[in-house]
Parts: sequence; C-alpha cells; structure tokens
Amino acid sequence: MEAYGRFAHNMAAACVIAAMSIIFTDTRYGLMHVFALFATGVLCFLAGALCSRGE
Repeated sequence: MEAYGRFAHNMAAACVIAAMSIIFTDTRYGLMHVFALFATGVLCFLAGALCSRGE
C-alpha cells in the first residue's frame, strides 16, 4: 500500500506542476482545466495519504 501512496503523491505533484505551467504559458486552455488539475491533485494527495497512513 505504501507504493500506491507514493504513486498518488507523485501524481498530485505532477498535477500541480502541470497547472502552474498552464497558468504561466500563453495557451488556449481555460481556467477550468487549471481548476480540474488542482482538484485532481488534491484527490490524488488525499488518496496517497490514505494509502500511506501509519507507514
């Protein structure tokens, strides 16, 4: 379960990095994409915390 938790935390970091790169580049992506990436990052972080709890 610890490996799944680490994977979920890595995915959370990737979502935040992707959202930041979208914000600071001139692309046609809207704010909904950024909010979706942040929401996915939060969900992945929480899933990682639940998988890694106690370890």
